[in-house]
Amino acid sequence: MPQQQKLYIGNLPYRTTAHDLRALFEKYGPILSVILVADKGTNRPRGYGFVELEASKAKCAVCEMGNAYFNGRYIRVSNAEGRKTNGNNP
Repeated sequence: MPQQQKLYIGNLPYRTTAHDLRALFEKYGPILSVILVADKGTNRPRGYGFVELEASKAKCAVCEMGNAYFNGRYIRVSNAEGRKTNGNNP
C-alpha cells in the first residue's frame, strides 16, 4: 500500500464544501480523505481543512497549489503537521 500524506489547506472560503475540496485536488490522484474543520460551539466553518493523498502525489499538490486562487481567495497548502502540545498536557 502506498504511503499517505495529509495536507493542510488554509484560507478557504467559508462556503467551501468537502465536494469542492475533493474536486480541487482530485487531479493529483485518488483522494483518501477530506476533512473541513468547523467551530465546535457554532458549527460554522473555520476556513481550513485537510486532504489526504498518496505521498508521491502530495508533494506535487503542495508545489502547484501552495498559493492557488480558489473561489475568491488565495489558499495555503502545506504538509500537515501533528498537533502541538504544551508542557501541561501529557
